[in-house]
Amino acid sequence: MDMLPKCISWNVAGGSGRKVLSGIRRNATYIFSHPEFKEELKEIFDEVLDSLPEEEAPEGRAKFEQGRRNGLKKARAEANKIG
Repeated sequence: MDMLPKCISWNVAGGSGRKVLSGIRRNATYIFSHPEFKEELKEIFDEVLDSLPEEEAPEGRAKFEQGRRNGLKKARAEANKIG
């Protein structure tokens, strides 16, 4: 419990609230307020990507997924126009 006051003071001193608000105003999909986690996140993401199978997706599923990704890109572009 001795760490709690220190963590809170780090949070306030680091400006996490300002970083989150800035991310919201930019309509950011992801908002990270602590840059010291970058290497750990990269390792985790690399592990996730490495766990994907190497074979090709079936044609029907690949076509569906391409349409889904295109729809997501379009939705993000439209949201960025708003904000």
